[in-house]
Amino acid sequence: MWTEGVAALAKLGFSTDGSQGNYRTTFESPGPESFRKVADFLLTALYQVHDASFESTIIVNMAHDRQRKIETCDNLPSG
Repeated sequence: MWTEGVAALAKLGFSTDGSQGNYRTTFESPGPESFRKVADFLLTALYQVHDASFESTIIVNMAHDRQRKIETCDNLPSG
């Protein structure tokens, strides 16, 4: 287990229960005024937990249908 990464997630407010296969956090109904806050939060998490940098490639996969959940990332391009 990568305890430093989990500790960094905990400091950001993520759940540290990885039993569901991932660590989670939720933003309640972010509107356009809070998009910058959410984006900054996500980039901070990538930087602090995964050592992301300006050279990193970030692929976002999200559901447009709020009822549909993304279970896998099998359809993402590699590389």
